Amino acid sequence: MLRPKNAISTRFEKLYDCWTNKTTGKETSLFRWIVKPYEESMIEGFYNLETSEKAKTQDIFLKFTSSFVNGRSYSISLTEELKEFWESERPSYLAHMADKSWTVRCKQSNCETDTFFQNILQLSTVLNINTRIIIYLAPQCINKKQEFEFWLINSIKLHLPKNCCLMVIDVKVEDEPLKNCTKDIIYLKPDLNIQVAFEDVILSKNTNTLTEVFRNHFFKINEAVNCKDYSTVQHLGRTLLENIQNADWNSVRISIWMMMAVSAFDAGRYRISVSHYKSAYIEAEKVQSTDYKGGVKLRILCLMGIGNVYLARYQLNLAVESYKLAGTLGMETAEYVFAMEGFRMAGFCFQKMEIRQNAMDNYRNAFEAGLLLDRNEQNSATFLIVGRQLSSITNQPCEKLSIRRKMTELIGNDWEMKYHLIKQL
Repeated sequence: MLRPKNAISTRFEKLYDCWTNKTTGKETSLFRWIVKPYEESMIEGFYNLETSEKAKTQDIFLKFTSSFVNGRSYSISLTEELKEFWESERPSYLAHMADKSWTVRCKQSNCETDTFFQNILQLSTVLNINTRIIIYLAPQCINKKQEFEFWLINSIKLHLPKNCCLMVIDVKVEDEPLKNCTKDIIYLKPDLNIQVAFEDVILSKNTNTLTEVFRNHFFKINEAVNCKDYSTVQHLGRTLLENIQNADWNSVRISIWMMMAVSAFDAGRYRISVSHYKSAYIEAEKVQSTDYKGGVKLRILCLMGIGNVYLARYQLNLAVESYKLAGTLGMETAEYVFAMEGFRMAGFCFQKMEIRQNAMDNYRNAFEAGLLLDRNEQNSATFLIVGRQLSSITNQPCEKLSIRRKMTELIGNDWEMKYHLIKQL
C-alpha cells in the first residue's frame, strides 16, 4: 500500500516541476532561483539528489562555494576549487577519459572568466559529456553584489561554453514582482511556502491529547520569538513546559528553554536568559544518559548561549568558563567545529581582559581543533578568524610563520583577503 505524501515531499515535487517546466529544452545561460529565507535548504536538497544515484534529470551539476571578492580573483578561486575537485575525483573518471593526462590548468589569461570556463569546456570534452552542465555558484561571501552581477552577465555574454549554464539562488525576504525572463536568464520561483509545509506535517499527525496541546502552542511560541514578544514567549513556554512535564520529551524541553533564553536575551533580561539556558543544560545532561554524543552537543549549545549572555554583560571571567568548557567537550567528542568556536571565544575574552598568555593558549586550542576539520569546514569564517587572530597575537616568530604557511596551504594565498572581507560583512 502506497503511503500518502507529506507536505515536504509535495513541495519537493513542486520544485522539480518548476525546474523541468522552466528549463527543459531551453538554451538559457543563467537560472536564478527566487526563494525566501529557510527555503534555500530545499534547493540544496535538489542539488544533493541530482548529484546522487537517484538523480531525476540528465543534467550534470557542479557546485562552487568560493567567496566573491572581485571578478579576477573569483575566476582564480573557481579554477582552484575545480582543480581540487578534479584531483580528488579523477581516479573514478579515469576509465572514461579520452585524454588520461588532462588536468585543470591554473594559468591565467587576460580575461577575467576565461581560464575557469576553458577548463570546464575541456573537462566536458575529455569526459565526452553530451548533456548540459549546470555550474551551481554558491559563494560563501559576496563582497560587492553589483560587481558579482556584472561578473555573471559578463560570463554568460562572453565566456560560457554552449553546453553550460550557471545556477544561483536569490533569497528574498519580501515578495516582489518577478523580473521578466529573457533569452539569457530564467527566473525560477517555486513558491514553496515552507513554513506552512512544516505546519502541515505536524498537523497531519494522529496524536494524543498531550501532543495536541503541544502543537497548538508550538507555532505560536515560534512566531512570538520571531516578533521579539518577550512576555508571550515566556507565558507560552511555561504553559508548554507544565503540560509536558511528565512526558519523556527531554529534547523538546531543551528547545523550549532555549527559545525562552533567546527571547530573554533579546529583551535584555540577561539574568533570566542565563537561568533558562541552565535549565536547558540540566535537560541536556538527561539526554546524555541515553544519547551520549547528542546530549553533549546540546550541552555545548547551552554553554555557548550562557557564554554569549555573560559576554554581552561584559562578565568576561564567567563567559570564559562557559566557552572553555564548550571547547573541551567539543574536543572530547570530536565535535571540532564546536571546539574551535568555544576556544576561539575564550581566547577573545582573555584578549579583552588583556591576559595575553591565556588568550594565546585558547587560540592555539581553537587552531588545533580547526586543523582536524575537513577541507570544506576549514573554509569557514571561524577558521579564518582563528588563524588570523593567533598569527597576530603570538609573540613567537617561528609560530607566526608556521601558522601563516599552514593557512596558505589550506585556504590559499588570498586567505588574509578573505579574512578582511568577512570582517567587513
